[in-house]
Amino acid sequence: PFGDGNGRVGRLLMNHILWHASHPMLIIEYKYGRSYYRALERDETGFTNYFARRYISVHKRRLRQ
Repeated sequence: PFGDGNGRVGRLLMNHILWHASHPMLIIEYKYGRSYYRALERDETGFTNYFARRYISVHKRRLRQ
């Protein structure tokens, strides 16, 4: 609903919800910014698929560490 900052507020809310559900939070790294915005522009399903893939890959990487 704001002229600027909707994405930041949305990501903050997303991580707040994940954290309260005892799930790891997801940080969208700068290098993945373009694919993040492309997924948002496509449609809701495209973004849901993007989110699931990024979330799984980030946490697989963290589990290996």
